[in-house]
Amino acid sequence: MAAILTKSELPDRVRERIEQVLDLLARISFGHLDVTVPVLPEDDEFADLFTGLEVLVADLSEAREELEEEVRRRTEALEEDIRQREQVEAQLRASEATYRMLVETSPDPIALCDRDGRVQMVNPALLSAFRLGSAEDILGASWLDFVVPDDRVRAADYARSVQAHRRICTSEITFRRRDGSEFVGEARCSVMHGAAGDGAGVQYVVHDITERRRREHEQLRAVQIEALGTLAGGIAHDFNNTLAAIAGCVSLAMKTMQPQPEARDLLSQAVDAAFRATALTRQLLTFSAGGKPVKVCLDIGELVRRVAGFCVRGSNVRCRVEVPSGPWPVEVDAGQIEQVIGNLVINAKQSMPDGGTVTVRVSNHLAAHPEAPERKRRYVCIAVEDTGMGIPAENLHRIFDPYFSTKHGGSGLGLATAYSVVRKHEGFIECASTVGHGSRFSTYLPASDHAVYFPDSDAPEPDRGQGSILVMDDDDIVRDVAAQLLGEAGYDVVAVESGSAAIAAYEDALDQRRPFSAVLLDLTVPGGDGGKETMQKLLALDPSVKGIVVSGYSDDPVIADYRRYGFVARLAKPYRLQQLLGAVKSAIEGA
Repeated sequence: MAAILTKSELPDRVRERIEQVLDLLARISFGHLDVTVPVLPEDDEFADLFTGLEVLVADLSEAREELEEEVRRRTEALEEDIRQREQVEAQLRASEATYRMLVETSPDPIALCDRDGRVQMVNPALLSAFRLGSAEDILGASWLDFVVPDDRVRAADYARSVQAHRRICTSEITFRRRDGSEFVGEARCSVMHGAAGDGAGVQYVVHDITERRRREHEQLRAVQIEALGTLAGGIAHDFNNTLAAIAGCVSLAMKTMQPQPEARDLLSQAVDAAFRATALTRQLLTFSAGGKPVKVCLDIGELVRRVAGFCVRGSNVRCRVEVPSGPWPVEVDAGQIEQVIGNLVINAKQSMPDGGTVTVRVSNHLAAHPEAPERKRRYVCIAVEDTGMGIPAENLHRIFDPYFSTKHGGSGLGLATAYSVVRKHEGFIECASTVGHGSRFSTYLPASDHAVYFPDSDAPEPDRGQGSILVMDDDDIVRDVAAQLLGEAGYDVVAVESGSAAIAAYEDALDQRRPFSAVLLDLTVPGGDGGKETMQKLLALDPSVKGIVVSGYSDDPVIADYRRYGFVARLAKPYRLQQLLGAVKSAIEGA
């Protein structure tokens, strides 16, 4: 067995090499790889050991550099990941804040519900729309509690379908507020996603479409009335022509009955009856598409007093009329507005079969039109109130529809007529009613800046005249009767049936230097030039022609604004003898 030498027994050179090796290993163990390994001669027995140490140091240095590079790359990646996470978190916080702000400030009600339909969060708009005091009044409650019973099954199926198919859907649902009132809402339903990407619940966004439905109903009602007007206007025109012929023939017959007062009285009653029938045509003509009221600026108070009192005469209903001392003047077609007030007062009377009081109030208002709320204007309001049966809520939106009536034997034209008349006067009409407590109809008519017109009731009746008159009318009887009435009054009359014949007759009269004193032109001639077109051609021939426009459409725009079309007077069929003679005389004399 070989002997083991102690350190002191080793040669100095060997001991020095060992100490060098130990020193190098110690420094390497502490990570100091920048050591310098001595280079020994090849004959030194420690040369290979020191060469190995040098290789080890080099390998360790290279390994450390690679490790440091990997650590640097991973550190940079981790720092980038942290930065991205911080950005995502910041974006999420900003997105959440934005979402919350949008929800909180949204004008539409918003509710967030869990999978079972229990309300978890609501915005202020929902509290206002459903008339709730605070969020605690709805949190935890079922969303379906705020849906009317008839729509609950459909609303539940709708929510399940949205969650099952992960899609956004919109449906119209009728909601019930806490106070029991209802409104139609357009509900937009979408799935809320949880942290794991699954469906955590449902979000409802409700848009109240009550006003939109009202506007659509208004438009539909206007279209219905316009369609009816096309038919009603034609019927009224033909009926007025017939009445004009009857009244004219009876007036001529009366002239031959001077010695027979009883027969003359009967004929006079026949004429009055014919003109009372014009109330029927006036009701039809309010539907006429494009018709304009023939307006006069007047004090509405006197008209209201007269019509309201007349409508309750002989009944068990009392009428109280309240008119302020200074109502604003209004520019209206008196006959049409009489019909509106009459219809409203009669409806009020009929709603109180056991008697009661109808109150009619006239007042000045500064209000906005429902279809143009952006600007206010002055209106005179005529409110008709009763204490009758009232109107059920489900019928309120239909009361102005043509042919809708809840009265036995009712035509459904009274309120539709009133609605049409008021619209043509650029006003509006509203109704408020409670079953068992009565109704209030408020009619708003634009106030006028013009002076009130006071007719001269003392004006003398037109006397016999002289001169030549050209009459153009396509109806044989109306044309012949007008010619005879004018002839009996002392005028020379030429009667023709068309616009072209009127032009030819007028040219002949000019050539003979015997121009007509005035011309009566029927406004509507089927298949040819009517009064408006004929008048333009006559004005081209003779700028001083004195034209009188005659029409069975008493509310035709040409009748309403006759001077704009070159006429000097107007005459609506049917007309009385004195109206005919008055129009002719005023045309000739330029009155």
